[in-house]
Amino acid sequence: LGVVKDYTVDFSANEFSVKLTGFDKKSIVENYGKYVRGYQDDDNFVEAARSVIENIATDEPVEFVIEALDVLLRDFVYNIIERSRRSAFLQLLEVATAAAKISDEKARSRMVREEILRYLGNTHIDLVRQITDAPDDLVQVLGIVDGLSVKKQADLYAEVGRSLQAYPQHPGLLLARAYIRITTNTGEVVEIADIITAVTKFGLELYRINRKKIVDVVSGMMDVLLMKDKNKYMELLNILFQNDTIDREVLMGIGEKVPTGFKSIVMMNLLNKAMEELNILRKDDLWRAM
Repeated sequence: LGVVKDYTVDFSANEFSVKLTGFDKKSIVENYGKYVRGYQDDDNFVEAARSVIENIATDEPVEFVIEALDVLLRDFVYNIIERSRRSAFLQLLEVATAAAKISDEKARSRMVREEILRYLGNTHIDLVRQITDAPDDLVQVLGIVDGLSVKKQADLYAEVGRSLQAYPQHPGLLLARAYIRITTNTGEVVEIADIITAVTKFGLELYRINRKKIVDVVSGMMDVLLMKDKNKYMELLNILFQNDTIDREVLMGIGEKVPTGFKSIVMMNLLNKAMEELNILRKDDLWRAM
């Protein structure tokens, strides 16, 4: 953030000295933008990140710097850098889990080699770049995936996974992973729900994607899941509508597009949430009365 100009450590005196540059809100915002750009070259993302620091309410120097550090550590280091590392580990876990299910050693070794080649491949580099260059064009992601054979979808899945290590918050890349899992009917429902939550969060907060666009794309993707596997569709509905972290307006929009035969799942989950909130309110009233 450019707040600290220099520091020295005197071990013999057990002393840590810090020399400050002085408080300059504009410089802090600029330095944060440069820091973010060192990891992300997406202009929309960098500007959205800068705006978070710019919109910190206080002008009091110490409070402003503390809040800026909180944004840096929580919103960027944890949400972006750590998510990138988790994405890499997830890739390894998926391959290891699939390999463990193959009893024949030769077949298992062949499968691992194929997955490594897919991961390192550039067969669909143009498609990956097309998705990466348009983070707010979620509709094109579904079209790209639908236009590929099952084998080519598997290749794209691996290449997108590699790109997610650089852009772990990219809504288009995340959506591509989820949709390929749906079209091939291979993904765990919890994983798909987590990706939908991430697409919503990052799409709204970092890329300012219109809520209706997110609702339409996610609903269309879920319709495909319904055609593939009704039980997985119902499980996904339950997970999403039990989720307290997903944007409520997006969730309600998805609920409106749920087919009539499955509306009861949405209503039951919303009712349960309302009852939980009511119980909390009653407990608060009881404590006030005491």
